[in-house]
Amino acid sequence: MPGRMLTLRRETKVHIQTIEEIEMSTVAGSAPAAIVLVHGGFVDGSGWEAVYTILKKDGYEVSVVQNATVNLADDVAATRKVIHDQNKPVILVGHSYGGVVI
Repeated sequence: MPGRMLTLRRETKVHIQTIEEIEMSTVAGSAPAAIVLVHGGFVDGSGWEAVYTILKKDGYEVSVVQNATVNLADDVAATRKVIHDQNKPVILVGHSYGGVVI
């Protein structure tokens, strides 16, 4: 399997792929990746509205995590839940604090 495998804590394994690998697997007939957008601090998921609309219009499955930004552990848990709910590979996109959560 191309890419690399990372273990985040003991209970979570994440397979890291390049955009090219994801595009190739999509062309090869496997399910396209779902896109999960994670907002930054002191804002909410509505900041992703324009990006969400463009991606949905282009046919992507997109989810926006709604983090409370009260504490990191809760935001990580909320983000993990959204990732877990996807039934295909996930592309994570984080802005600012969202990158810390990821």
